[in-house]
Formats: sequence, structure tokens, C-alpha cells
Amino acid sequence: MVELSILSDDFKRLAIVIINLIFNRWIQENDFKYLINHFGLDQITSYLYSDYKDIQYVFAG
Repeated sequence: MVELSILSDDFKRLAIVIINLIFNRWIQENDFKYLINHFGLDQITSYLYSDYKDIQYVFAG
């Protein structure tokens, strides 16, 4: 079991709502971390592009 402290200045929402919002955000951040680690999501080095007609021979088999 893990015990966490959560700080918030939102006094209008219930604690359970704030906790759910935070956990949902953590899930999103972990998804991005996974994509960065395994698929190089943050490794865009150029905004140049190639037309599919120019690279179709690679996939022709």
C-alpha cells in the first residue's frame, strides 16, 4: 500500500473528484512516457516529409 499526500487549493470540489482528476492525469503522463521510451515520440528531428508515392517501393515487397 502506498500513501500519498495531495495538495489542492480547489475548495469547491470534493476530495474524491480531485483525486480522480489527478490519477487520470498521471495515467496520461505515463502513456506519454511509454510512447517516448518505446517509440521515440519526442525524437522528431525535422518537419520535412516524404510523399507516399516516393516511398511506396519500400512497402511493395
